[in-house]
Amino acid sequence: MKPQLAEALLESGVSWIFVGGKGGVGKTSTSAALAVELERENRSVLLISTDPAHNLSDTFAQQFSGEPSLVNGMSSLYAMEVDDSSLHNSSIKELVGLLRESSRSVFGGTLFGRSEEYPQSEQGNSENIDSLLEQLTSSVPGIDEALAFATMIEYVENMRFDIVIFDTAPTGHTLRLLNFPNLLDRGLTQIWNWSSQFGGIFQSMGSLFGLQQDFFGQLANKLERFRDLTQKVIHQFQDPRKTTFVAVCIPEFLPIYETERLLQDLKKFQIDCKYIIVNHVINESIQLGMNPEDLFHSRVKVQNKYIEKVRDLYSADFHVTKLPLLPYEVRGLATISTFAKLLLGTNNPFYKEFLKKESHSLDIEEYPPTLQNVLDEDSLRWIFIGGKGGVGKTSVSSALATLLSERTEGRVLLVSTDPAHNLSDAFNQSFSSSPTAVEGNTRLDVMEVSPNVEELFTQDQDGGLPFDIPGFGDFGNIRSRIRDIFSDMISSIPGIDEAISFGHIVRFIRNQDYKVVVFDTAPTGHTLRLLSFPSVLENGVSWLSSFQEQYLPLLQSAAAMMQNSNATGNQSFSPRDIENLMKQKLRELKATIETVQEQFRDPSCTTFICVTIAEALSIYETERLVQQLASYDMDCRNIVVNQLFDPNEEHKKEMLLLRAKMQQKYLDQVDELYSSDSFVIKAPLLPEELYGLEHLKMFANYLKLP
Repeated sequence: MKPQLAEALLESGVSWIFVGGKGGVGKTSTSAALAVELERENRSVLLISTDPAHNLSDTFAQQFSGEPSLVNGMSSLYAMEVDDSSLHNSSIKELVGLLRESSRSVFGGTLFGRSEEYPQSEQGNSENIDSLLEQLTSSVPGIDEALAFATMIEYVENMRFDIVIFDTAPTGHTLRLLNFPNLLDRGLTQIWNWSSQFGGIFQSMGSLFGLQQDFFGQLANKLERFRDLTQKVIHQFQDPRKTTFVAVCIPEFLPIYETERLLQDLKKFQIDCKYIIVNHVINESIQLGMNPEDLFHSRVKVQNKYIEKVRDLYSADFHVTKLPLLPYEVRGLATISTFAKLLLGTNNPFYKEFLKKESHSLDIEEYPPTLQNVLDEDSLRWIFIGGKGGVGKTSVSSALATLLSERTEGRVLLVSTDPAHNLSDAFNQSFSSSPTAVEGNTRLDVMEVSPNVEELFTQDQDGGLPFDIPGFGDFGNIRSRIRDIFSDMISSIPGIDEAISFGHIVRFIRNQDYKVVVFDTAPTGHTLRLLSFPSVLENGVSWLSSFQEQYLPLLQSAAAMMQNSNATGNQSFSPRDIENLMKQKLRELKATIETVQEQFRDPSCTTFICVTIAEALSIYETERLVQQLASYDMDCRNIVVNQLFDPNEEHKKEMLLLRAKMQQKYLDQVDELYSSDSFVIKAPLLPEELYGLEHLKMFANYLKLP
């Protein structure tokens, strides 16, 4: 009898299990099923979601928070969804505490938390500062990875469970998280070196604000302690006796290709990965005795429940476009163009059904179920396409951008903001962070936003960071020194993708090179970070402007010291130059952010198209996404329900067998690539949803080693 994956993990003795892969492949179901099965083997297990769009609560039909909660019906399985309430580590709290104490002197209040010792009258604007900090810790890009790492430190330092399982975010952001300890270690080492070199300057600056004399010494000690903890995390995660990664995919091109990139990066990080789960395999279902037609009917029954829910939620106010599951993949310009016609109703069986209903009813209340309304809105400049991972966002965005390029005047740009890009794979053409024309469609350009250190250090008029402050360029070539320090780190910083994407949006607004820009976004949680970034930045700039009188003396003092130390003497500047330039930069940045906000909140200029599939986790995530978009005042009038089994399909068995044939090509590739040094586990497409304890226990039984 083949051993189960849970048994193999127990035998290996690992304490840390990461479950990850492309969005929508079944990571949450897999991690939850493993957690349930390991708990049944008398182990205490903690299941942690590090995806900002959490799904554990939906999977267990139980509300979880940033604190471990006992799963209903289990005796030693706990679950949590990481948020800003998860921060408990004493070393981190001590570091934040020290910064809070220093903020009293700098800002007369509580930048890093309320001070009970300071009188209310002296705290002044502290409530506004606290409010800003709270917003930053909940909205700023990269905060999810930082909080997840803080949680890792908590359990590395004080392990209270036999096994910790991480239900991770989709691939790109999980790689940011896994590389975060290495990044942080190098960053802390650099800060330590700077404190040794420039300690005297820092101390002089600190005295301007009345910081206690040994403040920087204390800060250095706290950072050193934090660096020790970071190195401890690195050693734990690079030890295959303690940590392993379970990669999950489905037998289609994009998930398989993304898995290959994931495994290459895990090898670079020295993280063990010997288990690969290929999910939703139709032939596995057939081998288990499931009749193809019965499986088809079962999936239709499941999806009908959620189609009804979509109708109840959205049909009165939204265009709900239904798209059929296809016997082929949407790859290459020809199939993208064919798929694009489905968006407008051509050869779409669900649109035909709508027309039939419409012909029999004069008072039909539904909006036309196509994306024609997007093409008709000639004033639209920004179109965001998003949703849960694996629902077909890239196919929909590629198809819509193709339609727009054929039917609008001017050029169209399609931009991927997901760190695990798929547009190159979708078009069978390599794209980069510079706009490139699609072969065979010269009116459509494509780019995949990637963190690039050179972009960050370009001149400010193009949207780069302002490192051209007078005199700084000559002071030890500070511009090139900063670039050299960060050149090998910048692509790994959590939140860098959202920040770079925002920078590109600013450039597009300034340059106006394109009639329409279509965004193929990252999965929901990180896309919401991007869309909230302008508000966070606006509040930060407003707050910073209100404290100009406090921090400008610091900059002036630094400028004076650098001028005195300037060895080249090629450029003279005064502290007043620094003050005027910084005020100008803040004014320009605030005006730019206000322009972005104005355009994003204008429904004639910007819209968001939600893509989902007819399954519980995706529908619930879409509902939360729509509510969040409403809180941003962003227009959302279209829902696309993708990958639907057509209940009127005449050749149900043949349809499934065609999908199975397509899958087999990729299953053979997986076997060829990985079976010699990894365990490839093939899990069936099931007739019901993986929802609740009983279904999770059943699914765990299908996860058997070959």
